[in-house]
Amino acid sequence: MNIWLTANELALVPSVRAAGWDECQSIQLGLCAGAPAFWSCENDNLSILVGRDDECWEFGVTLPEEIIDDVIAEIKRESKNS
Repeated sequence: MNIWLTANELALVPSVRAAGWDECQSIQLGLCAGAPAFWSCENDNLSILVGRDDECWEFGVTLPEEIIDDVIAEIKRESKNS
């Protein structure tokens, strides 16, 4: 899954942990295949849903929540190299 994020959206990635699916919360960050990507966390899982909104989505993935740490580390590494 390729998700295109703006610099402003990259800064919001850590806040995804506070977006709980059980509370009907998600954070729209980036585009995937031309559609918005909605991120949320619940029960130690990161969900990324792609579609016109977070209720009527076309596809999604569920990953271990620790992936967020990997994404944040990569963002920091890339920002130092630019």
